[in-house]
Amino acid sequence: MTDCSRSENQGKGADRAVQLVFPFFESLQLTVDFEGGAITSDAGLLFIREEDERQGLCESVCAVMSDPRDQRYVDHELLSLVRQRSYQIAAGYEDCNDADDLRKDPLFKACVADRKPGDGDLASQPTLSRFENHPDEYELERIMEVFVDKYLARRPDPPLYIILDIDSTDDPCHGAQQMALFHGYYDEKIYHNLLIFDGETGELVVPVLRPGNVHGSDGVVEVLDWLLPRLREVWPETEIIVRADAGLAVPRLYEFLEERGLLYVIGLITNNRLREHNRQAMKRAGSIFESTGRREQVFSQFEYQAGSWTRPRRVIGKAELLEKGPNQRFLVTNLVEACPQAVYDFYRRRGEEAENRIKEFKNMIRADRLSCHNFWANWFRLLLHAIAYELLRGLRQHLAGTEHEKSTMETIRLKLIKVGARVRATSRRLWIHCTTGFPYKLIWINLHARLCAG
Repeated sequence: MTDCSRSENQGKGADRAVQLVFPFFESLQLTVDFEGGAITSDAGLLFIREEDERQGLCESVCAVMSDPRDQRYVDHELLSLVRQRSYQIAAGYEDCNDADDLRKDPLFKACVADRKPGDGDLASQPTLSRFENHPDEYELERIMEVFVDKYLARRPDPPLYIILDIDSTDDPCHGAQQMALFHGYYDEKIYHNLLIFDGETGELVVPVLRPGNVHGSDGVVEVLDWLLPRLREVWPETEIIVRADAGLAVPRLYEFLEERGLLYVIGLITNNRLREHNRQAMKRAGSIFESTGRREQVFSQFEYQAGSWTRPRRVIGKAELLEKGPNQRFLVTNLVEACPQAVYDFYRRRGEEAENRIKEFKNMIRADRLSCHNFWANWFRLLLHAIAYELLRGLRQHLAGTEHEKSTMETIRLKLIKVGARVRATSRRLWIHCTTGFPYKLIWINLHARLCAG
């Protein structure tokens, strides 16, 4: 048996560079050392920086933040801190501790702070941790306003309508974070975040951190009351449609939306009264299944008033019989002209759009890594993850017409961002040397042309 881990320099002095010899390659001695020079494993970070330049997102966030540091002793500008933390997250390094290694990466230095390989390193983990703990609730509100302003600015012409997909999601907590409280439904300590996405484009309009023990609808009216004037100021004639699941089905929300002239489609929790209203549709669905063996959805509509409602509202019922038994769903809506099936199909697309965006935000952007002790620091972290989400989402828009136009953010990161390259500085250029056999070279060329056009 050969020893693949032996060092060629054993016994030759500890100050010599390590060399690892792999004996399986018989015709030549296959040797690995760690003296390749300035090399990065994230060459696609160039596109992240270019997309950030296009959106001006990090710069706008930085503009609404205060910096109490004595500027005579500052090595890392506020903008470079915002970029360093959000670019790390976009590249898949969600832990603040990752900064201690990445601060020396030549391409991170170039993209974050316009530094050459031989220049000083980026901020360390302690510096970034202090940075994360600085913003208070007033600065966080100003940062959220930046997200709304950028959302509005992406459409130079007011749209005929927009869809706001509103949902709550759990963020399990395993430390001593402030306001990380036990929630009976999830059976653990969580933050109970509220997210508002654009239902068609997937843009993250507003991310809100909430204590773990609140109801899914908690604060939604207050957030919409803060958001709507900003939308109406720029888009006074745009129709706004709200979609939400049964976790937000509370009378206060219906009444607020009706008073403000918004349309809505919101899921309802099934109960016996709703089932009774839907009995004929369920009977018909059962007859179809028994006679043909086919699953077929049958829809109904009726006026319904729950005990906590001040007046009746239109409810859409769906009935189908599956092999495992009846399947019924109900929606409340003020869309009075659309037929029941059209309303249900519109609601169903929420699962394909908003819920997939939440999965990307939580699982691929790692927005559930909120491990600071301070509640406001964790909300700021959530916003930094939102910056990373928006930068990757913006990149995906530029991939229309390519094989990656519908790829997840994880796929885009693995194939287009996580690219090894050698970084070399000359007197007039900073060279990024990618491998000759890079399989996605044409997509890189296409993406560069779209991002840098004009």
